[in-house]
Amino acid sequence: MTKRLRDRLTTKKLPCGMNVHIYKLEGVHYFTIDLLVHYGALYEKFKVGDKLKETKTGLAHFLEHLMFNLPEGDMTMEFDKYRLDNNAYTSAYSTDYFCSGVKNFYQGISLVLKMVFNAYLDKEAIEKEKKIIINETLRETSQPSYPYDCAIAYNLYENSPLRHDICGSIDDIKSISEDD
Repeated sequence: MTKRLRDRLTTKKLPCGMNVHIYKLEGVHYFTIDLLVHYGALYEKFKVGDKLKETKTGLAHFLEHLMFNLPEGDMTMEFDKYRLDNNAYTSAYSTDYFCSGVKNFYQGISLVLKMVFNAYLDKEAIEKEKKIIINETLRETSQPSYPYDCAIAYNLYENSPLRHDICGSIDDIKSISEDD
């Protein structure tokens, strides 16, 4: 790492184990907060204690969508109150929840943490989200290159969860429950 980068980067590990990295650019009055969760589409099997857990394809992406739910409505409205842009995305290896803006940095941190650590995962929200994600999946699968992309991924990653679409199969999406 170059000296210039090192001088601008602050790294701290919180007591809960979370790593925090702050990269400051002089003269820039815009910030981005990213909370990177190491749970992506790749993790279909993992251990909790001594027990092996298996999840359905697309569960990480499904959870990403559910993080925007609050008992009082959509989390996006909370970000809008402070003029913060927010979004999330799921990759094979992780899920990233983020917000950005020019003001209200501390409110942004608070909202991103609230979104991820106080998830509201009720049955009604799960059923509503199934429809949204199925529609998203159908839009993606209607692209002309989709069958080729699937065939390439399936052959490249024959014995890996990477062979599946990040959104998951429609059958798995339909079968996701509160227990998942």
